[in-house]
Amino acid sequence: MSCAPAPVSPLLRPMDRDRLDRILDAHEAFSAGRPGRRAQLAFADLSGVDLAGRNLRDADLTGARLFKARLTGADLARAALRSADLRYSHLDNAALQRADLRGASLDGADLTEASLVDADLRDGPVLVLDGDGGWRQASTGDTNTQLNNSRLENADLTRARLTNALLLQASMVDARLTGARLARSILIHADLTGAELFETDMTGADLTGACLDGADLTSAVTAGAVFANASLHGAVYDKSALAGARLANLKMPRLLAAMGASLAKLLIDHEDWIDSNGRRGARADLSDIDLSGIDLTGAQLSGALMKRTDLRAADLTGARLILADLSLADLRGASLCGSDLRGARLRRAFLEDTDLEGARLTPVQLGTTVLRPWPVDLSRARLAGARLGQTDLRQADLTETRGVEGVSGAAE
Repeated sequence: MSCAPAPVSPLLRPMDRDRLDRILDAHEAFSAGRPGRRAQLAFADLSGVDLAGRNLRDADLTGARLFKARLTGADLARAALRSADLRYSHLDNAALQRADLRGASLDGADLTEASLVDADLRDGPVLVLDGDGGWRQASTGDTNTQLNNSRLENADLTRARLTNALLLQASMVDARLTGARLARSILIHADLTGAELFETDMTGADLTGACLDGADLTSAVTAGAVFANASLHGAVYDKSALAGARLANLKMPRLLAAMGASLAKLLIDHEDWIDSNGRRGARADLSDIDLSGIDLTGAQLSGALMKRTDLRAADLTGARLILADLSLADLRGASLCGSDLRGARLRRAFLEDTDLEGARLTPVQLGTTVLRPWPVDLSRARLAGARLGQTDLRQADLTETRGVEGVSGAAE
C-alpha cells in the first residue's frame, strides 16, 4: 500500500502555523473555562503538523487533512473527526475517547496504547467543503472507516463502534476490545494476539487468516463470522458460540495422538537432554498440543517448549518447569501446586482458577562466571481466582498482569 499523499484539494482550508497556534491557544483557554473559543478546524490542511500533547478535546476537525501529523499524546476526546484524513499519523498514547471518527481514513496510523473507549469508527457519509465555506454531505453513499495496516497494539477500544470498518493486516496485539462492535468489519490477516474480545460483537466479520493466539473470546458473538485459516492457539472461547461461524482450516491445538511420538518417549528424551546438557536426547516441544486433563505429576519439564499448549485441568503437581516456556498457555483450572517454575515464561498465560499453592515463582540464577537472576515472566498473564498461598511473586515480572491485586509482589 502506497503512503504517497493525496493531492491537496482546492476545497481544503490552508492553515499557517501562527494562525493555528492562536486557534489552539484559544481552544485550550476555552477548555479550561477561561475566555476563549472552541477550535474550528473543519477541512483545514494540517498535513505533517506537530500537535503532540496538545489539547484538542471537543475540537471540530471534520474533514481535516492530518496526513502524517504528529498527535502523540494529544487529547482528542470527543473531537469531531468525521471524514478526516489521518493516514500515517502518529496517534500513539492519544486520548480519543468518544471521538467521532466515522468515515475517517487511518490507514497506516500508529495508535499504539491510544484510548478509543466508546469511539465511533463506523462507516459514515462522505463530507465535502462547499463553496460557501460550510460543508455538506456528498451525493455518494457512506464510506468505510479505514484502519488498514494500522498499529493498535495495547490500544483500549472498549465499547468502540467499528461496524463495517476495514482493518486489513492491522496489528491489534493485546488490544482491549471488550464490548466493542466489530460486526461486518474486515480483519483479514489482522494480528489479534492476546487481544481481549470479551462480549465483542463480531457478527459477519471477516477474520480470514487472522491471528487470535491467546485472545479471550469469552461470550463473543461470532454468528456468520469467517475464521478461515485463522489461528486460535491458546485462545479462550466458547465452542458453542463458534457454532454459527465459518471455521475452514482453523488452526487450533493438535490432539496428543497427532504428535507422532508417545508422550512418555518425549519426556524420557527430554530428561536425557537435561542430564547430558543437551548432548543427548531432545528438548521437549509440546507447543500447540491439547494436553487438557493430563496427569504430569512430578514431570521433569524444565526448559520445555509449551507455548500455546492447552493444559486446562491438567495435573502438574510438583512438576519441574524451571525456564519452561508456557507463554500463551491455557492453564485454567490446572494444578501447579508445589511446582518449580523458577525463571519460567508465562507471558499472556491463562491462569484463572489455577492452583499455585506453594509453587516456586522466584528467579533462577544463570551464568557461568557471574550469576544473574532470571525472573519469572507473568506479564499480561491472567490470574483471577488463582490460589497463590505460600507463593512469592515479589521478584516476578507482573507488567499488566491481571488478577494479582493485593497479592505479594503485585504493583500498587
